[in-house]
Amino acid sequence: VSLTGFSAAAIILTFLLAWVLVPRLEKENARRGVMIQCLFRSNFILFGMSVAISLWGREKLGDTAAVVAIIVPLFNFLAVVSLEIYHEGKLDLSRVLRNILTNPLVLASLLGILVLLGDFVLPGFIASTTSAIGKVASPLGLMVLGGSFTFSATKGLMKQLVICVTGRLVLVPALWLTVAVLFGFRDLALITLLSLFGSPAATSSFTMAQQMGGDSELAGQLVVYTSVFSIFTIFLWIAVLKSLALF
Repeated sequence: VSLTGFSAAAIILTFLLAWVLVPRLEKENARRGVMIQCLFRSNFILFGMSVAISLWGREKLGDTAAVVAIIVPLFNFLAVVSLEIYHEGKLDLSRVLRNILTNPLVLASLLGILVLLGDFVLPGFIASTTSAIGKVASPLGLMVLGGSFTFSATKGLMKQLVICVTGRLVLVPALWLTVAVLFGFRDLALITLLSLFGSPAATSSFTMAQQMGGDSELAGQLVVYTSVFSIFTIFLWIAVLKSLALF
């Protein structure tokens, strides 16, 4: 089993599991899509890649980069689906398809894949500009989110926060890291999977919830709390894997 194939399959299965379980735990449609998105979609690029680089070095991340090329468009595609399913309380397949095909994040991901597969070389000034924008996008999103964050909203969302923070940082990585070990993944491959499944909720999930009628207050809270607690949980996951001599 390839690292890329395993990662994609695990993300899809996590999405399907969340799709089955979340409606049984949450009654409000605006929150259901946000909770599903949190459970399967991690901030792999900003947090996960940083973990992998710090442990193995940038020059050894060829397989990790291949995972990024597949996971990012998959995340965006499934995020649109999860939010559209519960938009306005009914499923409209034509609207779901239309929003998938016109979503800027999905289109950008597909364009990136085409550039990668076509082996295009961007002009130097364009490459440097887009690289600089990419480096500040997620941190800037966190800063904007932090400015609008209110602790007073936490009390009313405690149930949803407990479910999603525990699922995102403990249950999902516990499930897929166990399966990955049984499949024989070790060393950098296992760290890549830890980075993918153990990272906090994606920063862009807050923006997408705002744009697509989800509960943006809950989405913002999930990004903040998973980001804070992931500092401790990722450390613990690394310690566990290292104690078991898996990397």
